[in-house]
Order: sequence, then structure tokens, then C-alpha cells
Amino acid sequence: MSEGYASTFKELMMDTDWDKYGTGRHEKCADCMVHCGYEASAVDDTFSSIRGLFDTVRFMLKPA
Repeated sequence: MSEGYASTFKELMMDTDWDKYGTGRHEKCADCMVHCGYEASAVDDTFSSIRGLFDTVRFMLKPA
């Protein structure tokens, strides 16, 4: 969003003041469809078929 640059992903995650971002907190976030607090296509895929539900459960139970 051109507010700066982080050298590493860890720096981005740890040093960014995330409370400044989000709908109602930052003008560039107003109509953003990147992340809305849920992923509608994942929900649709999970609950549209038994296969989708099975794949989601299997993924969630997979060891890290």
C-alpha cells in the first residue's frame, strides 16, 4: 500500500502497526476485497460437497 518497506516477512509482521489498517481505519482499506475476515470461496468449497468437507477436514488435521 506504499506506506513503507519491510526487509523481511518477519519484520513486516512484527513491526507493522496493524491497528492502523482495516475498514474504517485506513482510506485504502475501504473497498478492499483481499481479506474480509473470512474467505468466501473456501467456505463455498467446503460446504458445497462432501468431498470439499472431507478435503477441508483432512487439511485441518494434517500435522504441521
